[in-house]
Order: sequence, then C-alpha cells, then structure tokens
Amino acid sequence: MDECDYVIFVLDDEYGELSASGISYLHLDFLYAVNKQKPILSFMSSKTSTEKDPEIIKKRQGFVDLLKSESEYFQEYSEGKPKAKLKKIKKSEKTGTKIT
Repeated sequence: MDECDYVIFVLDDEYGELSASGISYLHLDFLYAVNKQKPILSFMSSKTSTEKDPEIIKKRQGFVDLLKSESEYFQEYSEGKPKAKLKKIKKSEKTGTKIT
C-alpha cells in the first residue's frame, strides 16, 4: 500500500474478521491508508448488513461513517450498479487531482 497512488476499498454486507486490535482487517487497512494520506476510493453495498452481534454492527457503522468522511470518492452500489449519484468529491491535497 505504501507504493500505491490510490487505494480502493469495497465493503459488502459483512464487517469482516476481527484483527487482534478488535476491528476488521479491512477497517485496519483503511486507517493505515488514511494515516499515510493516500487518496481513497470507497464502494459499499447498499444491502442490509447480515451482522447479528450488536457490537459488530456498531463497529461496521463506525467504519461506514469513516468511509464516507475520509474517502476521496464514496459510492454505494446495488446489484453492481450505483445506488445514487456520486456521494463525495474533494480535491486531494497530496496529488492535486480531482476525482469525478
């Protein structure tokens, strides 16, 4: 990830296996990318979460909130198609590129 120009994350209806730190490996990778100031493109399924454990549901929602607030580009999709128009566009301070 250190050598990547952009990082892409895809979240489906499950939060994922927990790491030793208590959050999912995907969530952990996301925090690493944010810390490294990498431009992030995030895609999330609009399917209802299949998680049953209230603690996991809470962690997943916190991760979703981070995806929405920290990604250069965030898009929900349904059955392979965008659910709605582009959720967020911002200029990358690092690269100066604009993602549309």
